[in-house]
Amino acid sequence: MVTESQHPLVVDWDAAVRAHNARVVASLLALSVPLDHAEELASQAWARLIEQQRAGQLPEIRMPGLVMKQARFLALNWLKARGREPGLADGGGADDAVAAGVDPESALIARNEVAIALRVLAGCSPSAQAVFRHVYDHPPPSHDVVAQRVGLSVQRVRQILCEVRKAIRQALEQQR
Repeated sequence: MVTESQHPLVVDWDAAVRAHNARVVASLLALSVPLDHAEELASQAWARLIEQQRAGQLPEIRMPGLVMKQARFLALNWLKARGREPGLADGGGADDAVAAGVDPESALIARNEVAIALRVLAGCSPSAQAVFRHVYDHPPPSHDVVAQRVGLSVQRVRQILCEVRKAIRQALEQQR
């Protein structure tokens, strides 16, 4: 993995993606890019950097700044193409939050807490991520249905939920 200016031929892209992708996705979520699009844009950013490195177009590589800059560029273009502004959720912006009686500071804190929770979730196993996402579908399915969908026992689904929720709580407490 490259952390400082180094020769581009020594980049371990797999290690760089493992180390920094969750942070890249979280930064896109902070721009109010929906999760599925944030993950897609992060992948596109990594692919572009790999292509540029192979073409010899990157004189230096500094992680995670380089990939975050590329992902932000892609996200801003994506938002612009949809007539949306960065940092505004699909349901409206800061004016809507104020009109609904939510002060902007509380809205920002809530958004940061969601980003922390998503970062924690990104660090979980794929099965834990699947369980967590299924449980928070709308409307939420029963634990039995989730267990069937992911091929685990109901007890294991409940255990995973407890573990993930605990990890999220601990991460939120560390930020306070």
